[in-house]
Amino acid sequence: MKKQAIAAIIFTFLSALIVVETYVIIRQAKTARDFRKEVPLLLKGEKITYFDMMDADGKTIDSSTLEKNPLSLVYIFDRPCSRCNKNIDYWKKIRSLADNRLPVHAVVLDNYSEMLELHKSGFLNFKLYTPVDKERFTRAMRIKLNLAQTIVLERGTVQSVKLGLLSHEDFMEIVTMIKRTGRFKKQ
Repeated sequence: MKKQAIAAIIFTFLSALIVVETYVIIRQAKTARDFRKEVPLLLKGEKITYFDMMDADGKTIDSSTLEKNPLSLVYIFDRPCSRCNKNIDYWKKIRSLADNRLPVHAVVLDNYSEMLELHKSGFLNFKLYTPVDKERFTRAMRIKLNLAQTIVLERGTVQSVKLGLLSHEDFMEIVTMIKRTGRFKKQ
């Protein structure tokens, strides 16, 4: 009889412990999800879940395009933007160093016709896109400020986010990340 009572007490205790642990895990997951919604930018290790874009030819891509590539860059900007113009020099330099071995997705937050005008100018050496649904895109990418963003992705997962004007150190950090993948042309 005593063994059964002890076993019942242990069983009850372990069951209660499992319920409490389950509650704690669920609560932590909800808190982490709520925290990510409040953070004003993407975090390292975060997967890009919405990336429906249209290019100047009317072709669309989505987040699966990002997942296919070992490494890719996403530039987000709008026009006119003096910081964006300054970043464009760095972005073009990275693109020329990579010699088309590195997918670059430049997202123009302006409307489609503005993106077309920029595309036609031939000023940039990478492909331009505009979000299919700008509101959903800015919400998914947590774009709260009118700042240029330079994002390095590995198979659709954020490795680095640089907001605003890139410094030379930011540029070199991105170059180092790309060099590790062997994506730069041989010189």
